[in-house]
Amino acid sequence: MENQIVTKIIEDAETTAAEMVEGAKALAAARVLEVEKRLEQGKADTIEREKARVAAEITRREHLAKSLERREKLARTQEAITQIFEGVAKGLSSGSDKDFQKLVSGLVSRFGKDGDTVIVAKADEKRLSDAFFKTLKVKNLKRVVSDKISSGIILENNISETRLTLDEILAELREKLELELSEQLA
Repeated sequence: MENQIVTKIIEDAETTAAEMVEGAKALAAARVLEVEKRLEQGKADTIEREKARVAAEITRREHLAKSLERREKLARTQEAITQIFEGVAKGLSSGSDKDFQKLVSGLVSRFGKDGDTVIVAKADEKRLSDAFFKTLKVKNLKRVVSDKISSGIILENNISETRLTLDEILAELREKLELELSEQLA
């Protein structure tokens, strides 16, 4: 009987052990499936994140390319503007005395007042003589020659100063043109 009890204990132990092994195998299989499912979900999440990252990178590069294209176009435009304005400045300052006098006459007529002091660039001293200013509609102009400006005039009175040098007129025109062009290129 003792043998039977021992045998029964051993059999029960083996059955319990077998059931535990089967339970552990089932639990392990379930855990493996759960881990595999998580891995698949992790892969899918990783793929989606990578797709989103690549799409964002493509968008960033497209914006960068457009920005560089606009910058390059603006640089070419500014170079063309520089050449144009250098040509205009050279043409105005080295053009005929009559054309230059016509320009200055228009500026004095538009901005000058009777009795103004007209500061004339040293380089323009001969073509903008006292005799020239006496022919203008604005009267009693006092002509002063200065080497502080390169070309053009400055009109002064006891209230204001109007700078009409070629450099300043062209710089103002250039600034306006560049602003308009940059708005168009934006």
